[in-house]
Amino acid sequence: MMSNYFRMPDGFAETLYLSQVKQAFALKTVTECWHARMPYCRGALYWQLNDWWPVSSWSTIEHSGRWKPSHYAVKRFFAPLTSSLRAEQPEGKTVVDVIWDLPGRLNAAVKVTLRALADGRAVASWTRPAVLKGAGVLPLELPDLAGNAEARRHLALNACYLTHEVAGTDADGKTYAHAETAFLTAFKHCELPEADVKVVALAKHRDGSFSITLSAQAPAFFVWLCVADDPLGRFDDNLVTLLRGRRTFRYVPGTPLTVAALRRRLSVRDLRG
Repeated sequence: MMSNYFRMPDGFAETLYLSQVKQAFALKTVTECWHARMPYCRGALYWQLNDWWPVSSWSTIEHSGRWKPSHYAVKRFFAPLTSSLRAEQPEGKTVVDVIWDLPGRLNAAVKVTLRALADGRAVASWTRPAVLKGAGVLPLELPDLAGNAEARRHLALNACYLTHEVAGTDADGKTYAHAETAFLTAFKHCELPEADVKVVALAKHRDGSFSITLSAQAPAFFVWLCVADDPLGRFDDNLVTLLRGRRTFRYVPGTPLTVAALRRRLSVRDLRG
């Protein structure tokens, strides 16, 4: 499967990273497919949650308790509100499925944006309301990209990508949000830009948690933050897409750390390398 979607890795570290990205991508793809078939499919179980001894497996949590990249993906695609993209054949239509798992009413809006791969610039976007009276799936057909003159200039499948976001409020006023990235061809066919992802700020809070701010000069995909020798530490999000600019993550260490120790142990990588 790796060679079907990704360029062949160079060295052990890159092979290990890509194997984890592949697992997260596989679990996400199949679970979204089943999820969007509600009510014919009412749930999904995946193999497997964790390991009891040091071993290479499909678990999403290591024997040490560390969350693998796939577990951060699991956290997102099993959220109460999600969205996923699919192509309907043979019509060739693109549909965004808004998936709502809770019984109450949801008033939401969906935004899908076509972005240039080189710099992340928004080329075209569509916003639609989405109202669900209870748990279910609302399919929304996207307009034909070819109808937009600016979009036509970026329709080479390896030169663009899509972001889809959904945000809504339930009857009690509680808000939900979900955002994902979709490529239009295999990752290996895309000329990914050099994003130059860097840690630009790191601060410790009174409760012992940290704020870690990353900067990117171009879109960066499957961005993975890892802190060595702290298996029980948790990020608020991980294995994400970074747009050009800055984004701040929260990290709660498993054991107390100083700023200097975290800076030494922290590593960041993305699909570009």
